[in-house]
Amino acid sequence: MSHYVYVWYKPDGTPFYVGIGKTAIRWNPNRPWSQRNRFCRAVLNKYGRKNILFSVFGVASLYSAYRYERALINRLGRADLGLGPLTNITAGGEGSTELGDSARKVLRDKWANNTARKERLSTQSRSKENKERAVRRAADPNDAFAKRGALTCRLINSDAVLTKRRVDALRLSSVAISKGVIASMEARLKTMQTPAVQAKLRAPKTKEHKEKLSAAKKEYWAKKKVDISS
Repeated sequence: MSHYVYVWYKPDGTPFYVGIGKTAIRWNPNRPWSQRNRFCRAVLNKYGRKNILFSVFGVASLYSAYRYERALINRLGRADLGLGPLTNITAGGEGSTELGDSARKVLRDKWANNTARKERLSTQSRSKENKERAVRRAADPNDAFAKRGALTCRLINSDAVLTKRRVDALRLSSVAISKGVIASMEARLKTMQTPAVQAKLRAPKTKEHKEKLSAAKKEYWAKKKVDISS
């Protein structure tokens, strides 16, 4: 799995944020999240980051992650639209789509005088690539599937017994994921601190090493473009 979709939950099991990422940094609620919108940060600050539950779902590509994120947001419902508990202010996927009134006001106030950004976004919106993405999103069967399943999910979430089971399962999975990440980080740190690795890091890079790094970066960005366009 190259990417994943994650969901953050309040201590009572209520979902409040859906996101996507490629590394554990993205889904970890214990990190200082200045990039999250103010509504999401308010929930994190209210309950404490260490008390937040989460679940993570692996997907095959970035485009699959976009589709899954949109489906989850549609199913669970956004608070700014009065449809559910999520603090997300967009429909998910690529770009800021289907913004609510509160989110529009925040962005208007923030970018009212940013003429450079306006020009950049205006140019991007007219690009052939963005138009092709809009066509793909319109034809995406997952969007229709998400709309049909939204009511069913809300009915399931209103069941107290199922809610307790979900919260218990989320708590166990959150602890298990956290332990795995901590163990992985500790093992990596231990390896990085060995004399052999430290000596290798401090050694000046040869011409061959620089060429290898350059080739790896080019390969990475080429693959990223394929994932986005596929």
